[in-house]
Amino acid sequence: MINFLRKLRLRSASSKGEIKSARYLINAVREIFLVVIGILIALGLNDWSSYHSDRNREKIDLIGLMFTAQSQKAEGESKDQEVERVPLE
Repeated sequence: MINFLRKLRLRSASSKGEIKSARYLINAVREIFLVVIGILIALGLNDWSSYHSDRNREKIDLIGLMFTAQSQKAEGESKDQEVERVPLE
């Protein structure tokens, strides 16, 4: 089967120059395809990384807001207690 395909390919190309040109063209297309695939993978990894770093920043900001709100709430409660303790004259 392989010999049959080889003979068929050799018959389709009339000279050795055409065979070399065809091989060169096929290899060039393969290289371009591999480069494009590599670029797409790199872009996908970059998007994934930036998404996760944004999510981590959001979590840190939300935790900071939560602690700020709790401390302000505690300060407000302590001020309310101080106001209640003031004696009336």
